[in-house]
Amino acid sequence: MESLITIQNSTTRTLSMNLDHKPHFVFFALTEKGQHVMTDLENLLKIHFVNCDEAFLPTYKAYSPAELKALGGLKEVVAQTFEEIIPPSHSAYDNRHQTILVFTCAVGIAVRMLAPHLKDKLKDPACIVIDDHARFAISLLSGHIGKANAYTTLFAECLKEAYQTVPVITTATDIRGIQGFEEVMSFFKISLEKNRPAIKVLNTALANDQTIGLLLDPMLRISKSYDSNAITVYEESRAFFEHTGPKAIITLRKPELWINPLYDDDCFIFYSQSLVVGTGCRKELPFEDYFKQLLKALSAEGLSIQAIGVISSVALKAKENCLLVLSEALEVPFITHSTTQLAPFTKYFEGSDFVEKTTGIRSIAGPSAYILCEDALTFKTFKKEKCTFSFGRIEL
Repeated sequence: MESLITIQNSTTRTLSMNLDHKPHFVFFALTEKGQHVMTDLENLLKIHFVNCDEAFLPTYKAYSPAELKALGGLKEVVAQTFEEIIPPSHSAYDNRHQTILVFTCAVGIAVRMLAPHLKDKLKDPACIVIDDHARFAISLLSGHIGKANAYTTLFAECLKEAYQTVPVITTATDIRGIQGFEEVMSFFKISLEKNRPAIKVLNTALANDQTIGLLLDPMLRISKSYDSNAITVYEESRAFFEHTGPKAIITLRKPELWINPLYDDDCFIFYSQSLVVGTGCRKELPFEDYFKQLLKALSAEGLSIQAIGVISSVALKAKENCLLVLSEALEVPFITHSTTQLAPFTKYFEGSDFVEKTTGIRSIAGPSAYILCEDALTFKTFKKEKCTFSFGRIEL
């Protein structure tokens, strides 16, 4: 079908979104004009993301009116689409797939199609509605967590030249020109699922024009200063505790180990799940024994078990029960690597003849952490009874 927009051959357009996920756009067009809009938007998005990191390069699925009819109608296709959606893991480390549903039709139609499939604000996909003249792009569902607000703004930007498209966003924080606190939590790799009540309280405060005071653990590995009009970041605790309004502490460690004076009861405490645990263990080590040694290793560094975001080991341990149980209990990914992948990093770590005899490389824990974060903290290895640990921090 002929597009209403002539696509330029330029590939130099600057990305206005910093992708930390892999978007999958699903378009539904109910009319011929809607299909024109859908085709134009898909082409423009491909140009927009042309220089995107390959790991996050968007994918697309578009349904024309004829295709919808052939497949049983919009209701049937939407139902099938929901069955195929990869749900967000809400792991702070592994959150790469994001489905964005885009309807070119009336809002009422989209609402009726979506309603039977909606379950939870942390699990529902982003949904955006564009009328078939592209006058308005409307963020309908999952504005913050699913990034519908950000994509609505991007769609309007892409379509503005040809259609004068206006973005419509109604979330209380965004219409005030401030970020929802979910954005802060995502940046610092804080679990959304485990902090539902706090999200509601803090977003309500932001909607009431309050600013959130933030105190960051110096041990966090932050590549650049975090800037947001929703928060004020304090360098030291005394000024932080004088902040008027809600206060939140983001930490890798137990706060009492690094905050003086101690925090008061009205502070929210969030653990940044940016901690990598590289580990190795003897075969069939009981979980209780392994877990006891892990707590000892964490305590030696003052680290909280709540800060663990990923467990990493050699592929030979992929079915090791104690590691699988830990992964399930903490609700974090367990990632393994081949000895070939780990071998280049073993030179940085003290090895052992026993490990080399059983695995083919001289060390496991350190390289397993280092391969994910390249953090100097990993060079300190904790050798415990029948297991070893190395901790590293993902750069934020």
